[in-house]
Amino acid sequence: TFITYGVTTNGNKIDWLKFITTINAEARSFIKKIDNDEITSIGLKQCFTNCVNLTKIRFSNLTAINSSASSAFYGCTLLSEIECDNLLDISGQAAFGYCTSLKEINFPNLISIKGANAFAQSPLKNINIPKCISLSTNGIFSTTTSLVNIVVGTLTSLHVNAFGLIDARMNVLRNFTIGVN
Repeated sequence: TFITYGVTTNGNKIDWLKFITTINAEARSFIKKIDNDEITSIGLKQCFTNCVNLTKIRFSNLTAINSSASSAFYGCTLLSEIECDNLLDISGQAAFGYCTSLKEINFPNLISIKGANAFAQSPLKNINIPKCISLSTNGIFSTTTSLVNIVVGTLTSLHVNAFGLIDARMNVLRNFTIGVN
């Protein structure tokens, strides 16, 4: 388990989110799970990019992945479970792009996704964002060609290309429910 905050021997707090951006890919490969109750927002670019052995993240108080946090979890190819029940906004571009083991997202309180390509090239089958009212940017779910179920809130903003490549490859989509909040 990767604890994202710690205390040094002299009592100073370490901000691991800032620290991790300085370590190399080999060191990042040791991170398998993130479990945190303190962090409320992620604002650092590529802070967990290419943590190739990361399988699960849990941030109990995370409310935002800010626009400055582009590619926050990009390329975490084993990431299959995300638990962020209080997440309200994803503004970081490609925040979960190329997470090739991510089959389902369930963000019960998410209001908006403004980050272009937020879940691009992630093989999502189920999207459950029942309070989401805004999918307001390009390619949020682009090349997610395995979608079967999508549940969103009463959308007030839907970008014409939010789902990117909607073509014959998307023929597995069975349910698109709007207005469940």
